[in-house]
Amino acid sequence: MYASGPRRPSFFTPNPSILRRLYPDTEYKQIHPDISLCMVPVNHGKCGNGTYESAAFFIRHDPTHAEFLFFGDVEPDSIAITPQNINIWRLAAPRIPTTLSAIFIECSWPSGRPDSLLYGHMSPEHLVAELEVLAIEVIRARNNLQPGHSPPSHSLPPARKRQKTTNLDGALSGLCVYVMHCKDDMDCGQPMNRVIVDQVRALVASKRLGAEIVAAEQGMRIGMFLLLSFFFASPRSSKQLTLVYLHARDLNALILSNVK
Repeated sequence: MYASGPRRPSFFTPNPSILRRLYPDTEYKQIHPDISLCMVPVNHGKCGNGTYESAAFFIRHDPTHAEFLFFGDVEPDSIAITPQNINIWRLAAPRIPTTLSAIFIECSWPSGRPDSLLYGHMSPEHLVAELEVLAIEVIRARNNLQPGHSPPSHSLPPARKRQKTTNLDGALSGLCVYVMHCKDDMDCGQPMNRVIVDQVRALVASKRLGAEIVAAEQGMRIGMFLLLSFFFASPRSSKQLTLVYLHARDLNALILSNVK
C-alpha cells in the first residue's frame, strides 16, 4: 500500500520520490498534514498451504480524531484458517459511533453462495455475522470489559462457532456501512450492488443491529468525502486535498477535503 503525493502514481514502478510504503500494524502513520492512516492485515482466502492477505485501513482526521474504516478484499472469520477480522472489530468498537461512524466493506456475492465458492470474499449472511461480532464488541467496550469477559446477557461467539446473542438491539446505531465490490451478474435484472445491499439491509433489520446500510457508488459524495474511480492531480486551490491509494477496483482514490 502506498500513500501518494500530488502527482498521479505509477501502478507498476512506484516512484520513491512521491510514494512511500506502508506496513500493517496498529500504529497510525501520517500520510498528509492532518491525515493519518493505520493499516491492519485481514485474510483474503486460501492459497496452497497458506492464505492470501489483504488489509483494512483506519483513516483519521487528526485534529478532530474523526475517522472511517475501509476494507480491502476480505473473507469471513468463520471460514478463515486464522481469523483476523476480530482484531479489527476490537480496535473499532470503542470508537463507534463517536469518532468512527462509517465502514466501507465488500460483499461480493448475493445470498446463498456456498462457502466453497466465496473465493476470499463476503456474502450477505457472512457480512451480517461479522457485524454481529462488531456489535458485541461495541457493547463490551461500552461496559469496559476485556475480551473474553462479557455481561451475562451477552456472549462473544468464537470466530468459528456462532452462538445466539441477545440484547444487541441498536448496538450499531449511528454507524453507516457502505457495501462495495459487488460482482456483476449479467443475468440479473437489476444492478447486483442493489440486490446485495437489499439482502444485507434486510438481515441487519431482522437482527435489529441499528446500522444503516448503503450501496457505495463511484462518484458519490459522503459528507466531506468524494469517491472517485481514478487518480488525478490535485488542482492548485485554497482547498487542501489528499490522495490515498486504497483499492484498485472499488475506491481507487479518496479525496479528503474541507468541502463545506
